[in-house]
This record gives sequence, structure tokens and C-alpha cells, in this order.
Amino acid sequence: MNTLNPNACHQSDAQTTKKILIVDDHRIIRVLIRLTLGDDNFQITECSNTLEVLKSLKESIPDLIILDIMMPGKIDGYTLCENLKSNDLFKNIKIILLSARGGIDDIEEGTRVKADAYITKPFSPLKLIYEVNSLLAQSEHLFYSLHQQVDLQQ
Repeated sequence: MNTLNPNACHQSDAQTTKKILIVDDHRIIRVLIRLTLGDDNFQITECSNTLEVLKSLKESIPDLIILDIMMPGKIDGYTLCENLKSNDLFKNIKIILLSARGGIDDIEEGTRVKADAYITKPFSPLKLIYEVNSLLAQSEHLFYSLHQQVDLQQ
């Protein structure tokens, strides 16, 4: 972990195939999510704000992003999600919005910006694990389906 700047992006040392980016301005939430998912299961990167996310995406594209909505700065989680989902390079990244905002309007906004799942804080660790595994399985299934289609066309 970067001990000089506790808010800087942090990447685990695990060498796994599934990459998860955790984005939350509260370090304790990032740690809780990391502990819930387990470093042994995924390659996990943490960012504390959306500008760090943009820098991180230049280095590596994750399979899934767990994204807080209320973030410091000009870009909130909704805006970042919408921008990623409308970009051909990033549109297939699975995104889970994780927020203390749990009203119907908030959840509908998550749907509008094409988030793949919406979980309210405080969150159930089992629910988070289920959503992560489910979305990654969908992503893997899509990859193999597309790969098979390309093979059939050749």
C-alpha cells in the first residue's frame, strides 16, 4: 500500500484474472469491500475519487467497478458510470453502484446511467459477493459467446 498517500490508488499483489476497481472516498469502506471480496480471489485496485479512476483506467481496464455515488470533485459516481457506459472502450465493464442513497429516484438514476447493479449502504457482504460473482459470470459468458461467434464465422 502507498504509505505516503493513503488516498492514492492502491493495487493488490494478487495475480488473478478478474480485476476489480473499488472507488469510494472513505478508506474504511474500501477496506471493508476488499476484506469482503478477499485479495486471494481478485486483483483489486482502490481509488478514492473519480479523477484517480480516470488515471487508473489508462493503466488497466478492470472487469468490474464498485463505485460510490457521492464523491468529492466535479464528477460523481452517476456521471462517471454514464460516461464509461457510453464509451466503446469501457462499456463492457460491469459497474455496481454502492451508495447510502437508497431512494427510488436514486435507484432509477442508477438504471438510467446503465449501472449493472445498485447496492445501498450499509450493505450485506453476502449480497455484494453475490452481485460481484453474478456480474463477472455474465461478463465471462458474454466473452465466450462472442468468441464462439467469431470462430464460427471464420
